[in-house]
Amino acid sequence: MKKRILLYLIPFFVYGNDFARFDVAVFPEYYFPGIMVEIQAEPDSGHAFPDFSLMVPETADSAFMVLSSGGDPVQLSVTPDKGRNRINISASTTPVRIFYFYPLNRNETFISFSYKLEINVPVNDAHILIQEPMVAEQFKISESGSEVFQDPHGLTFHRFHVAELNSGENKTFSVSYQNTSGNTTMDILRNLLSADQPDMSVQEPLLSSKIIQRHTVPTWQPLAVLGVFAVMVGILFQRQRKREKITDAEQFCTSCGSKKKTNDNYCAKCGKEL
Repeated sequence: MKKRILLYLIPFFVYGNDFARFDVAVFPEYYFPGIMVEIQAEPDSGHAFPDFSLMVPETADSAFMVLSSGGDPVQLSVTPDKGRNRINISASTTPVRIFYFYPLNRNETFISFSYKLEINVPVNDAHILIQEPMVAEQFKISESGSEVFQDPHGLTFHRFHVAELNSGENKTFSVSYQNTSGNTTMDILRNLLSADQPDMSVQEPLLSSKIIQRHTVPTWQPLAVLGVFAVMVGILFQRQRKREKITDAEQFCTSCGSKKKTNDNYCAKCGKEL
């Protein structure tokens, strides 16, 4: 009976110590002048990854965890341990995201820091991504052979594959670059976004005591045009009436008023010369 129990337990412990995914992303000067580290740990399907501890720099001051199942972030304790700090993570059957933060070394415009992955359980097939700040000049990493790529936002990453990391071992990367602007990556992204977007700021409307003008052309202009047109029509009408009077007068004798013909030189009634 005891042998059967042991046979059932052995596969659990073997698979329970494996991670289906263990990715580390290091963000220097992303949204604050320091280092943000994000770790995505995912257990094998149907199993839980074990309790484990991460060794972090002594200057690391805060850490929290987000469960893929949702809920509020879980605050993690940062415990001193032999000149460094330690973060303890409980076993989980669901993927988790772990965040912790620490400052970097700054000498005027010269920036340098180290990232060390050290965990108390073995990790197979891990990936470490170091994001190159958008403000960085002369960016250098101590390790060579990285895969360089960009995400949809144009951020450049250097990805390293760690085939195997045993318990107590560590993988260290040293990074240096120049930051002459003093800005962060988020500052650059925010400026790029604001440059692409129209000004949508809402301004307080100015109130006026004047009557609202609903015409693009003032109303007096059409009236003036109509007035001038009426005057011109009146003048033309008067001229036409004068022409008609003159024409009517020419068709009668001025002496006796008898109607004459167009070609008559003398009045047929009174004999006056026309």
